[in-house]
Amino acid sequence: NKKLREDLSAAYEKCTCLEEEIKCLKKERMFTTAAQPNATLPRNVPSHGQFAPPRARNRKA
Repeated sequence: NKKLREDLSAAYEKCTCLEEEIKCLKKERMFTTAAQPNATLPRNVPSHGQFAPPRARNRKA
């Protein structure tokens, strides 16, 4: 019984560690995806200009 309890606590610790890692990875991914569009924005502005909200608003008005 004691052995089982030790295994369980060890597994739980591993699990919490993995959860923390996943959280960190998600944060990193959010930052990288947020940074990437800014890096490529100057090149993409002409192609994406058609779909920009201000132009759509102007069309409606």
